[in-house]
Amino acid sequence: MKRWAVQICPRGDCFRWALALFAFEQIALKGAAWISPVSTIVFVLYSAMDFLIPCLWIFSFVWDVRRGPNRGHVAALAAAALLAVSAFVIRDTALLYSGIMILLARDLDTDKLLSALKKAVGAALALLLIGHFLGLTISQPVNFSYGMGYSMGMAHPNNFSAAVGTYLLLWAYLRREKPFWKTALILEAIGYLTFRFTLSRTSWIILLLYPAAYLFLRLPYRVRGEWLIRLIYLEFFALMAVSVFLMLYSENSRVLPVFFGDQNYLARFTSAMNLYRKHGVHLFGSFIEYRSLHTALQTGQEAVILDSAYLYLLIGQGASTLLLFLILISKAVQRLIRKRQFVLLAILALYLASGMMERYMLYSYMNFPLLAAMGSLTMEKTAVIFPAARPRRVHFILGRTAKTKYNGAGKRKKAFTESERGDSA
Repeated sequence: MKRWAVQICPRGDCFRWALALFAFEQIALKGAAWISPVSTIVFVLYSAMDFLIPCLWIFSFVWDVRRGPNRGHVAALAAAALLAVSAFVIRDTALLYSGIMILLARDLDTDKLLSALKKAVGAALALLLIGHFLGLTISQPVNFSYGMGYSMGMAHPNNFSAAVGTYLLLWAYLRREKPFWKTALILEAIGYLTFRFTLSRTSWIILLLYPAAYLFLRLPYRVRGEWLIRLIYLEFFALMAVSVFLMLYSENSRVLPVFFGDQNYLARFTSAMNLYRKHGVHLFGSFIEYRSLHTALQTGQEAVILDSAYLYLLIGQGASTLLLFLILISKAVQRLIRKRQFVLLAILALYLASGMMERYMLYSYMNFPLLAAMGSLTMEKTAVIFPAARPRRVHFILGRTAKTKYNGAGKRKKAFTESERGDSA
């Protein structure tokens, strides 16, 4: 091989570009409020990306099929078809794009995918900050019950904080072989600085809990309690049940604890209850015209929000999409446990927990551990914090202490005899 030869993987390169462009578009272009005439340029850019990204997906898929069609390709097409029907009914392609990203990541190097995603999210955040300080974006101040948060050019402070949190967790994952505590301290410091500007509690809590979640997942392998980790399979069902419970009893203040009296928290579930009464649950979801709290205050109309990811799947996207994402999440958990990918497993568990409050845990460019459901993973090193425990071997003597052909003596005797023959020759 030539020294300066460049290896090109058309399928992998196209998919990584599609993933990076999709993340950049959602965060920096569609997710930001640019002023005129910059907004016109931004519209042209993301219109071009809306055409280019599906082209890259199609090329990546066709290139993979050329190597030999299999059941995986049929399953991917069937799943994409279900998501497409749901997207047509609800007139929203966000989960269709997210599901396609996960399905097309099959057998691709996860580290390379997440490295490309980290660069795209970092570039999007840098562009947003530049636009904010130059006055090219509109920063929405939001009056929370505990202070004033700023959106930094995005539609809501939670959106900007979630993007920063995603970048920090991507950075932490790609540094998983570095000293853990140094990574954790830097992550918490930047997370706290972001919280001071945005006052977004959900993202800040995720970053606060990340070190604890990671260490908790590592502990069972030290105490031989690997079965504890498998309880994470139940997280999706448990949080779905809690979300439905909070929705059903959101109007009964005597049932819910005082903590849930926070209007910013409770509004998610009271709004979901109203939508459930109006639309119910269907196979492919229902078309709902959402209206944010900010728009509702400006227009005097009633707010229509469905931020909880679990209730959004159930009411907004329908039973088919709910089942498909349950399968993808279960497959991701299974593969992360098998490869002992504790960093990704901890991040996935935290994103699933955040789904009670925010919808972004459903999007693959934010909840990036979902890409591991199909991607190619390697075994994570175990000596980042402490070396893996070595099992103690106890030898029970059952009457025979001499070496025999069954415990290795025969092999050594045979090898010695062959060496003698070689010397004599």
